[in-house]
Amino acid sequence: MRRRLVLTGVLALAFAASVSAEEAAKAPPPMEAYVPSDAVLYVHYQGLAQAATTFRQTDLYRILQEPEVQAFGAELSRFMDALLKEKAEDSPVQWADIQLIYNSEIAFALMDFRGTIPSVALIVRGGDKAGEMSKLLDRLIDKATGGHAEGVAEADIDGVSVKQVGPISVAQVSGDLVIASSQETMRRMLRAVSGKGASLLKNDRYAAAAKKFGAEKEFLTAFFNVERFTALMKDLKGADLEDFNQVWKVTGMTDVDYVRLAVAPDSPGVKVSFYVHAPMAKGLFRVFPTKPLDEKTMLAGVPQTADDFFIARCSPEELYDAISEMVALAGENEGFDAAIADFNQAAGFDLRKDLLGSLGDETTLRTIGPGFLFFPEFYVSVGVKDEKKLNDCLDKLVVVAGEAAGRAARPDHLAIETERINYKGLTIVALKFVGLPIPATPSYCISKGRMYIAATPQTLKKTLDQQASARPMVDSAAWAALRSHVAAKPSALVYSEFKTGFDQAYGGLATLLVQMTNGIPDVPKHSLATKFPTSMVVTPHVSGSLMALSHDGEGYLFESYGTFGGGTIPGNGGSLATTGMMAGFLLPALSKAREAARRASCMNNIRQIGLAMFQYAGDHDDKFPDSFGVLLHDGYLTTPKVFLCPSSRRVYNFPDKLLDFKNADVKDLDKALEPFLSYVRVSGIDHTADAETIILYEKDGAHTREGRNCFFNDGHVEWVWEDRFQLIRAEQKKRLAGEQ
Repeated sequence: MRRRLVLTGVLALAFAASVSAEEAAKAPPPMEAYVPSDAVLYVHYQGLAQAATTFRQTDLYRILQEPEVQAFGAELSRFMDALLKEKAEDSPVQWADIQLIYNSEIAFALMDFRGTIPSVALIVRGGDKAGEMSKLLDRLIDKATGGHAEGVAEADIDGVSVKQVGPISVAQVSGDLVIASSQETMRRMLRAVSGKGASLLKNDRYAAAAKKFGAEKEFLTAFFNVERFTALMKDLKGADLEDFNQVWKVTGMTDVDYVRLAVAPDSPGVKVSFYVHAPMAKGLFRVFPTKPLDEKTMLAGVPQTADDFFIARCSPEELYDAISEMVALAGENEGFDAAIADFNQAAGFDLRKDLLGSLGDETTLRTIGPGFLFFPEFYVSVGVKDEKKLNDCLDKLVVVAGEAAGRAARPDHLAIETERINYKGLTIVALKFVGLPIPATPSYCISKGRMYIAATPQTLKKTLDQQASARPMVDSAAWAALRSHVAAKPSALVYSEFKTGFDQAYGGLATLLVQMTNGIPDVPKHSLATKFPTSMVVTPHVSGSLMALSHDGEGYLFESYGTFGGGTIPGNGGSLATTGMMAGFLLPALSKAREAARRASCMNNIRQIGLAMFQYAGDHDDKFPDSFGVLLHDGYLTTPKVFLCPSSRRVYNFPDKLLDFKNADVKDLDKALEPFLSYVRVSGIDHTADAETIILYEKDGAHTREGRNCFFNDGHVEWVWEDRFQLIRAEQKKRLAGEQ
C-alpha cells in the first residue's frame, strides 16, 4: 500500500505548482485539519526523516545504525542513482527525488467512492524542503505537459489559487501541497482547513480513538470510518451489493463504528495497535474472547524454553453460540440445527450442554518440536470443569466417529481403534485410524483439571513431562519485560521467540536479493548482494514478539509488539493483529517450515534405504547387507544422493567414474559414500529381529540434537527424541555385538 501511495503522490505531483515564498512562510496546520470530518479513510505517514528521531531508542534503529547496514544503504543509493540515471530520458525523477517523497510527511484521505472517480486527496508537508519540492514539481510539470507548463489552467477556490489539469486539482496551503481528485473535493479540503467546514479535528470518534494510542509517537496511523462506509454502500446499486450486505452482516461489520491502526516505537521494540469499536459485538466478533486471562495459572504450564505459545480465555459454549449466531445471520440455521440434532441423537449426549459444558474457558496451544512432514509437533490444552462427564462424552464420541467412518467406506477397510496407555500414573487415550495412510495417532489425556490433546502419544508424553518439570514462563524476567508493553488485562496472548525463525528466514532473503540483482540486465553480478548485511549483525538485536487481544467493553484492541512490530515473519513491517490474533498461534510454525520440509525429505531418504535393505534381506535369507555400497552395486538403490540428509552440512561429492555401480568395486563405493553419509546401519542383526528394533538411524545433529529419524524393523520411519533413542539403543547394545 505504501508503494501505491508514493506512486500516486509522484504522479499527482506532476500537476502541481511551485511554492511561493509568502505561503511557505506560514505555519502549517495539522494534517487532520485538511480532511473533512466525514472522511471514510484517513492515513497519516510521518515520514522517515522524522522517524529517525522517534525510533532512536528501538532495536530497529540500532539495526539500521550497524556499519554493515549503513554500507548496504550507501550501496543501494549508488545502485538506484545509476539505475535511474540510465532512464533519465524516460523520467525526470531521480533517487534523491524519491528520497524526498518518502522522507516527507504525507496524509491520504478517501471521502467518497460512489462517483466515476473516487473523491480522494493527498497532502504532502512542505516544511524546510519546500524549495527542493518546488524544483521537483517544476520538472514534473514540464515533463507531464511536454514543456508547456504555462498552459496549465488555474482557478480561484475560496481565495486559494488552484491549478487544474483535467479532473486533478493542486493547491499550495501554508507551504503544504494539497492534491485532490476534483475541484469539489479540493473545495471541501480548503473549507475544512480554513475552518468553514468541520475537519477530522472535530470528529469525536476520531479523537476518542486517538486517545487509546500514543499519538505523539505514532509513525503511521489509519482511521477507517466504518459507519460512514456502510452508509455510502447502501446508496450503491448492483447485483454484488446484496452479497456485500450479507457478508457485512455475518461478520458483524454492520455494528462496527470505526477502526484505528497505529504503528509506533515503544523502546526497545515497535508496537502495532489496532482498535475495532464494536459495542454490539455481533457476528464474527462474538468469536473473539473478552474475559481477562488468569495469566499466572496458565503460564505456570508454559516453560521458559518455549519457542511460542497461544493462550486465551474463551468458553467453548460461548464459541458455539457465536458460531450459531453467524450461521443464523447467514440464513443457514435450519440446516445447522438439524445437523446438531442428528449428532446429539447419534452420540447420546447434548453437544453444547454435555461435551462443551464440561470444558473450562482457558485454552493453551504450543509447538514443542519441529514435528514431521510439514506439521510442527504441538499440543492443545483446555480447562476441564467435569472430568467424569467429559470422559463419558469422549467415549461415546469415539464410538460415533468409528461408526461414521465405517459408513463412509467399506466396514472392513476403515475403522478406529482405541488404545489406553498408562504413563506415569496417567491414562493416555490414543486413536488409531486403521486403513488410512496418515502418520498421526490423535491422543488425549485428562490430568489435574486440564485436557491435553496432541497428534501422537509420544508428543503427549513429552508434553506431560514438561508440565511436571520445566521452569514456568510466569517466573521469567525476560517475559515480564516483553509482557509490559501490551494491555494489562488481555483475553488472549500469542508469543514467539522469533529470533531463531528470523535468523533462518534471513538467509532466504539474502538469496532472493542475489536472484533479483543478478536478474537485472547490465548490473554486475553480486554488486549489491555482496553488501547485504549478515545475520550476525542483525539477529543480536532481534527479540521475542508478542500479540495481545483485550476488550474494553466497547471494542477490541489488538496489539502486536516486537523488533519489527510483532508477528513472526521477518521484514513484514509489523504483522497486524487483525489477522494475527486468532491465527497467530500458527505463525511460529512458518519459521520452521523449511526445516520441516528437509526433515520430510530425510524421512523419505531413510525409508528408501530401509526398504532396499528389506528387499536385499528377502533375497538373502533375512540377512541385511554388510554395507551401503552393496545396495548400489546390486541394484537395490539407483542413486547415492539418497544417503545425504538435506539438513546435513556435508556436501554431496560422488565421483562420476563410480556411477556405473554394477561394475564398481563395493569397497570403492563405500569409500566414496563415507564423506557425506548421513545414516548409520545397525550391524549384527537380521530381518528376524523384533519389529521395534532400530535397524537404521540418522547421525547425530543433522537437524537438531533433540532427536533423529529412525527406521524400524517393521518398516516404519519415526522421529525419535534423543532421550528415547539412547534408551532404545542401550537396550539393543546389550543384545548386539556392535555397530558399524
